[in-house]
Amino acid sequence: MQSRFKVIETTTHVDGSKRYRVVDLVEGGSASKNGVFTVRTEADAVCSILNVEHCLEPHRAVARKPVHQ
Repeated sequence: MQSRFKVIETTTHVDGSKRYRVVDLVEGGSASKNGVFTVRTEADAVCSILNVEHCLEPHRAVARKPVHQ
């Protein structure tokens, strides 16, 4: 199973400093939604927590038509 969240490294245009963002590979949206970090290990920790929480969520049951015999 692939991880849903991933850390990406970005560079600011102003001073060239690095920032780390946690992105949702399934829902997309803003790359800043889950935080912007200056330290990679902090971003990795948040990413890991989000991936674990996602794995623990109950999967939505798919409604199926009953099979008639």
